[in-house]
Amino acid sequence: RARAGVQYVTPVKDNNFTDFGYELTPVLQEVRRERRSELALQGFRLDDLMRWKGDKLIVGKRGKGAYVGKPGDVESLLFKSFSPDNQMRIRERLTLDDNGWADPLAGTLPSGYQFHADRDYLLPIPPSELELNKTLNQNPKW
Repeated sequence: RARAGVQYVTPVKDNNFTDFGYELTPVLQEVRRERRSELALQGFRLDDLMRWKGDKLIVGKRGKGAYVGKPGDVESLLFKSFSPDNQMRIRERLTLDDNGWADPLAGTLPSGYQFHADRDYLLPIPPSELELNKTLNQNPKW
């Protein structure tokens, strides 16, 4: 960062940072914030959550879509370019949560994502590997 002319700022504890269920130092908060922003949409998030024991962040939750709001809602910028008739047609086809956010997975994942910490941190060993190496045992609960 110094080479790029960015001044170093000592990390300080952010009390509003994502709650992983355990205490994080300011440096770890900064590392995790940086990974979340720099590696967004590159396929690393699940690996990070597994490494950091972050099941608390996903259990019972599901991804939401765009903010749709209510008809005439000034915060719903998504539909400003649509005519009022088209806005109503779009709203009729979308599943919305109680706060006006599109909830496309409501029918597929009514209880949100499920994760069993006693099992899901370890992936199953493929049967072909168990067949090749008879000394291996399947991971617990798989």
